[in-house]
Amino acid sequence: SGKKEKSGNIFDAYIRQILCQITFFVDFLLNYADPKVISKLDFNRITPFPTHSFDRQGKERISDMIFLCGLKDCAGVMGVIIVFEHAGSSIFYLPKRLLQYLIGAWNIIAGNEKKKIPLPSPYFIVIRTGKKSKKKKNQPEHKQKTSDMCIQVPGLETVTGLDFDYTNVVLSEYNLEHLSGNPVTKTVLGIMKILTEGKPELFSQALAPIAGLDDYEEKRYIVNLSLELYANYLRSREQKVNEANLDHVLSPIFNPKEKQEMITTIFEDKYLEGFAEGEARGEAKMIVTVLETRFGEVPRNIVKTINSYSNPKVLESWTKRAVTCKSLKEFAEVLK
Repeated sequence: SGKKEKSGNIFDAYIRQILCQITFFVDFLLNYADPKVISKLDFNRITPFPTHSFDRQGKERISDMIFLCGLKDCAGVMGVIIVFEHAGSSIFYLPKRLLQYLIGAWNIIAGNEKKKIPLPSPYFIVIRTGKKSKKKKNQPEHKQKTSDMCIQVPGLETVTGLDFDYTNVVLSEYNLEHLSGNPVTKTVLGIMKILTEGKPELFSQALAPIAGLDDYEEKRYIVNLSLELYANYLRSREQKVNEANLDHVLSPIFNPKEKQEMITTIFEDKYLEGFAEGEARGEAKMIVTVLETRFGEVPRNIVKTINSYSNPKVLESWTKRAVTCKSLKEFAEVLK
């Protein structure tokens, strides 16, 4: 079955596809970044940096997001780095991880330049998902500084000035109706919230803000990405999207004609193949059951061959032969 993908990846891909657009990123920034940082930024000078991040060894990988934002009244830039944190527990060691991201980002920004270039000041926004932590009510969460990780050694000078600021956006602490921002921001964060908390039954509620978007194509784009995430989430839990729950989700957002067009497109373009695979598995299981009923235990190589096929016409012919063949040996000849 291959290496299992980390569960956070489907959420990371979803939010990257949307926040990579500067207009959506700016709205997110205005609603969730530190006001002191916002006051320093020149919003006419924002450049999306290639969406890279770095693993714990500082190696480059595609995941989190970097924007280079111009600063008011100077030529410098601030690197705003959005990090997706799905662990959900203590953030005591987060600065170490962020420092590793920062070193990797600086290395990429500097590139192969032989001359010295000014590096952007870092500012991190950590979007934390998952279920609510078990900390006591009103208990402040300890926010470790980078300098706190330095060990004081008598006779040696401690390096100072390494601290950088970061903001935590803890989605579990928000109610859906209290999320800030435009319809896109509210929808994206709402869907991230309810799915990472294991509440897919609230999907239509999380998607509701997008109904207020005037641009039909933009609305459709966000809804399509959201439904793809929703379907992947359900599929990972061996469930599937059906026309009835799609109708329920889309009715508040689109008129009847638009809704039906979307449902048709979704089933034809995105999910039809998945349903066909499900039907093929059911047909293959029936063939094996028929053979077991007639001849007892079915050899593994025969079961493996049956399960490896998804062509409906082939499986249908094998079903008929499973009913009419006189022995397992005769049926095995059909598979060759």
